[in-house]
Amino acid sequence: MALKNLSGRAERTISAKPDECYELLADVASWPDWYPALREVESQGDLIHVQATVFGMSLPFQAQVRLDPPTAVEVERVPYHPGDEEELSIRTSIAPDPGGSKVGAEFEARVDVPRLLPLPAGTGDRLAGGLLSALEKRLAEPAGQEG
Repeated sequence: MALKNLSGRAERTISAKPDECYELLADVASWPDWYPALREVESQGDLIHVQATVFGMSLPFQAQVRLDPPTAVEVERVPYHPGDEEELSIRTSIAPDPGGSKVGAEFEARVDVPRLLPLPAGTGDRLAGGLLSALEKRLAEPAGQEG
C-alpha cells in the first residue's frame, strides 16, 4: 500500500433553491440514500463513521462535519490514531444563482491504496462531479419519490 494524493473540483448550477441544496447536503447521514459512493454513515457523538466505496475498494473513515449555514458543508476525516497520515475532505459551497443555486464541491485526499492502483488524471474532478450529479438528481425527484 502507498499514500496517494487526489484532488478535484466541480461546480454547476442546480435548479433548486439554495436552502434546498444546503438542507440535503447538511444531512450527511442521508447521503447514502442518494450518493452511491457512500454506503453507510453512522453518527457516534461528535463524529460520523463512514463506509465509502471508491474504485471498487472499501474506504472506511471517521470524520467531523462542519456546517456553515446556509452556504457550506464540510466533511473532514479524523485520524484514528497518532501517526495515521491519511487525509480526506469533501467541501461543498452553495450560492444563489439566477438558475437556482451555484453549487461547488472540492475533494482532497491522501489515502492508502494499493501501490499498483492507477489514479488517472481527472479522478478527483470526477468524484467531486459525481457528488454534484447525485445531488442534482435527488433534488429533481418529485417529493415522495426519493430513493
